[in-house]
Amino acid sequence: MNGPSEFDRSEKVRGTEAHGYLQIPLTEGAKEKTAFITPDETGQFERMIFGLTNAPYEFCQLMNTVLGPLKNKICVCYLDDLLLGARDWTEMLSKLELVLQAFEAAKFTLKLKKCMFGLPQVEYLGYVVSGKGIAPGKAKVEAIKKFPRPKNVHEVMRFLGMTAYFRRFTPNYAVKARPLSDLTKKTVMFQWNEVQEKAEEKVTEGSTKEEAIEREEQSEVRGTGSEKGQSETISESEVTENYNNTIKPKSGRRVKKPRYLDDYETGLD
Repeated sequence: MNGPSEFDRSEKVRGTEAHGYLQIPLTEGAKEKTAFITPDETGQFERMIFGLTNAPYEFCQLMNTVLGPLKNKICVCYLDDLLLGARDWTEMLSKLELVLQAFEAAKFTLKLKKCMFGLPQVEYLGYVVSGKGIAPGKAKVEAIKKFPRPKNVHEVMRFLGMTAYFRRFTPNYAVKARPLSDLTKKTVMFQWNEVQEKAEEKVTEGSTKEEAIEREEQSEVRGTGSEKGQSETISESEVTENYNNTIKPKSGRRVKKPRYLDDYETGLD
């Protein structure tokens, strides 16, 4: 991130029951859906447990309520992973106090061994975040580098899913990855030749850059295009929002429609 050089990461938000999810009581109707049978008795859960379909959503809503206006201003939060950034230790302590006060008011606790304070950089949601900016996390980079050559459509989709997460590091990602994304079409017979090999190399190279890039201070529209395809991404100001709030055309990948644009100059107003 531009500026912040001190980071606190609080992982696994825990309550008095030692699990974040268990802080949410279930309605009577929901309790019935958690019923279980043992050789000795039957029972049901009183509080939300892992594995329920709506559990992640409900927990996110709870965290939004607990953090309120602090979220995306003082800290960023994804489920039970929180990240605070500051330019110096004084600012960090001030922000940390506000977050801890919010948790205290909600009667939440943090598991200390899962917390890290005052680090120059930290890995968060697959990214390495520091005062220099953001970079792909080492574990993700190694996984992409070691990914075997795809032998079927399913493996191609897995590879594209891994690399698309870091598409911001690969200019013209949609165009470079097109020979691979075309293989996922039902009308295309799977074949791997030099074209797909080069596409894989280009995408891998961009997705495994370990040098940090500066994040955007404000929302920014990024557009790329050529005679082979178009791609637009709206990047938000926070790491998690930048990925999760990427706006995609309702009609699918713009790169699917290049032939309709042959008579026009590529551009973005």
